[in-house]
Amino acid sequence: MIERVKVAGSTVTISKIGFGCGRIYAGSEIRSSARLIEAALSAGIRHFDTAPMYGLGQSDKRCDRHNARDEGRNWEAKSQGSPG
Repeated sequence: MIERVKVAGSTVTISKIGFGCGRIYAGSEIRSSARLIEAALSAGIRHFDTAPMYGLGQSDKRCDRHNARDEGRNWEAKSQGSPG
């Protein structure tokens, strides 16, 4: 299993190794994107780096949907460049 680290100032722990989600798409790529996320989770990765511009705007949405269905594994999707 991949080593986990605590996020400073919180009770959250994530994997020391992250997964870059720049190639996570929807549409015709939805199944392969889901398999990529699932493979990373199976390997013990719990930190997913995503952003609104990744995957032609679909990465954030795919990670959010997958995470919503997968509460038992406690993983974090970190979005860069989000408004607000």
